[in-house]
Amino acid sequence: VSLGGHIKFIIRLPIKFRDLVEASIYAHYPDAQIAEIEDYTKTVPRYYPNATHLMWATEFTLVRHEAYPLRTYPAFEDKLSQEFKDPMSSALEDLSRLQEGEQAWFQIIIIPIHQKEWPKHSQHIVDKILGRGHAPKPPLWERVLMAPLDLLSAMVDFLTTPGGEHADKKEENEGPPSFMEMPTHEKAILEGIGLKMTKIGYEVKMRFVYVARREVYFPSRVMNGFIGAIKQFNTVDLNALKPDTRHWTRVSYDWHDWRLNYRRRTLMRAYCGRSESRGLYPFILNIEELASLWHFPVMQVKAPLVKKTEAKRAEPPFRLPVVK
Repeated sequence: VSLGGHIKFIIRLPIKFRDLVEASIYAHYPDAQIAEIEDYTKTVPRYYPNATHLMWATEFTLVRHEAYPLRTYPAFEDKLSQEFKDPMSSALEDLSRLQEGEQAWFQIIIIPIHQKEWPKHSQHIVDKILGRGHAPKPPLWERVLMAPLDLLSAMVDFLTTPGGEHADKKEENEGPPSFMEMPTHEKAILEGIGLKMTKIGYEVKMRFVYVARREVYFPSRVMNGFIGAIKQFNTVDLNALKPDTRHWTRVSYDWHDWRLNYRRRTLMRAYCGRSESRGLYPFILNIEELASLWHFPVMQVKAPLVKKTEAKRAEPPFRLPVVK
């Protein structure tokens, strides 16, 4: 979240998982400072139209089936210099430019799912690419009616086609191309889908809200930059994130004001309630994709207003001069 340009990383979770999450953070960031805070969403109005505030909001969705992966952090490392270009740097820089009275919130809801079942949802995509798709089985009544015709057709083919049995066997052997015979881009797609299926996955909902006082309300300042930063995780042949036009605060036809404020209220209610059911259906991302979208900034990121741990306290030097 960015509160007037001051960026904070916030985790909301059931109280029983607090020790687990804090221990995980301290294990990797021993000097981190973790504090419990009040809900930041309570500082702005939740009902619209409002006399003092305006808001812009959207939900993000995937362009393709959830089996296709997003671009993740290994793709942002230079192969020669081994330098990591943090994709979050542009988003943090954009959020740090907000003024007093402006707020921007990016929310990722993660919902645990059965880990043995979710990869099966993607298996039919792999089968389709490999040509393993099977036609749906016709209903019983259709098979009964077509049985005499199928038998007659088989007899005619056997009597009129020389070497019919040999021809049938030849046609059966002509299956889809093997993996080695596939084009390079199709191999890369299959590898990406396969790698995504090997990692732990979660159902995910993603929302973004910009809210500000009327006198400083300027959504394009943060909206365009943040959506552009999210597009860094998009690829042409695999998957991409995009704002869903059915769940955002933009209306271009009848009952404009009423429908616009209705969407504002709906999205604000879903965000503040951390709702798992309101809005779009959740989609599946694995831990590598989630770590790419939400992580503490690396050392190269220089967003000036990210809240950082202060220097360690220590006693002053014994001979430090005193200014009177």
